[in-house]
Amino acid sequence: MSRNKVSPIMTVEEAAEYLELDPLTVRQLAKEGAIPACKLGRQWRMKRDLLDRWFKGQSTHSAET
Repeated sequence: MSRNKVSPIMTVEEAAEYLELDPLTVRQLAKEGAIPACKLGRQWRMKRDLLDRWFKGQSTHSAET
């Protein structure tokens, strides 16, 4: 995907790049229900805005502990 055009719906690979994680980690988190994702057929998809909210919640939660 071009850096100039950012889709609101991301693949595992795009989400991994966005979150700076390994794609296998993102896939595992999705399987566990730890990150907001949905499975379409055999592929996982993530909405950028939901990942942003999830990440913000994780950051806030981590700061509280």
